[in-house]
Amino acid sequence: MMTHLGESLGIELSIKLINSADWKSNILYPEQFNGKELWVPKEVKPKSFLGKIKALFGSTKIELILTETAKEILG
Repeated sequence: MMTHLGESLGIELSIKLINSADWKSNILYPEQFNGKELWVPKEVKPKSFLGKIKALFGSTKIELILTETAKEILG
């Protein structure tokens, strides 16, 4: 399917993150940005008492920040 889509768009598409279990990202198009990250994950530190208790048990909030490359693409 990705091969057919790539041929239709006239670019090479590859699936690089199929086994990724974290917040990795990968820009596919436009082709000159192929392989660069779309966002970077940032852990948000809890401020409330309840949030700090939850964090002790592994419940963390992740914020996805666009990379400079992504901001350039989106204008």
